[in-house]
Amino acid sequence: MGKILNKKWIPYILAVLFLLLLNFTVPNFGTFSNYQNILRQSCYIIIPAVPLTLVMVSSGIDLAIGGTMSISGVLSAMMVNAGMPIYLVLILVAIIGCAVGSGNGYLIARIGFPAFICSYTVGEILSGFALLTSGGNAVRVDDTSFLRIATSTFLGIPTIILITALLAALGTLISTKTPLGNRIYALGGNATVIRQEGINITTLHMFIYGFSGLYAAIGGFFLATRLGAGSPVQGQDYTLNCVASCILGGVSPYGGVGKVSATIAGALVIGTLRNILNMLRVNAYVQNVFLGLIMIIIVAFTVYYRKKNERALRRY
Repeated sequence: MGKILNKKWIPYILAVLFLLLLNFTVPNFGTFSNYQNILRQSCYIIIPAVPLTLVMVSSGIDLAIGGTMSISGVLSAMMVNAGMPIYLVLILVAIIGCAVGSGNGYLIARIGFPAFICSYTVGEILSGFALLTSGGNAVRVDDTSFLRIATSTFLGIPTIILITALLAALGTLISTKTPLGNRIYALGGNATVIRQEGINITTLHMFIYGFSGLYAAIGGFFLATRLGAGSPVQGQDYTLNCVASCILGGVSPYGGVGKVSATIAGALVIGTLRNILNMLRVNAYVQNVFLGLIMIIIVAFTVYYRKKNERALRRY
């Protein structure tokens, strides 16, 4: 009983109770097809949220995710329509996303731009470029091979879920089993120590933000296969969803604390909430307000406990 009542189990117990409650109160929620639908929808949040965990752990933020996903989707659709092989399209948009992210990292570390302003501005530029190149309209794709990606399965498991699992495993491996992951956590905890060890801060930032841009571009590509088009606004809500997933997963906005696995759990919670609100026909804008309020509450608790711990340390 002591282990069951341990604080670390409380969120999981509450999540199970919450799901049980939904099964009895929301019509058609507790069906296998709906659970599979939640997993599919959550994949497009999990992919860009995995590297965002590392960005936030390093005491940064990447608000260019939505813009990267939008331009990635538009460019993917245009290149596929031009007859380019699908695998090459994915490689090219991944390179573009990685390059944009690395550029963000360089500006933040080398030039000294605040991460919030830099990534937000770049995200807006990318969103604007997506609108310009598409003429403000979704670029429809008729290539059946491209459209089939979103609905394809392997051994009965949706391909997008398998791809997401592989990408998440890579992010977990980097963060927990490599010296690079240790440096990222150290950067968020105490950047001075990193500098004293002679580690190139600029290169580290370029990797972190490049990794985020890479995953955001991949997420945008697969989102376009699901929509059947590259929409210039397809990534509009994903920045909020990804940040909310990290916050719900316990990633500290101050850096140094967070796990990829917990972020994935947070993304599944966001996916479930979105699914419920859609089934209840709640307006999309109201959904964003709801998620924003949840984030404010969680951050408020984080600030409260941080200050409480600081006061406790001063006593000693």
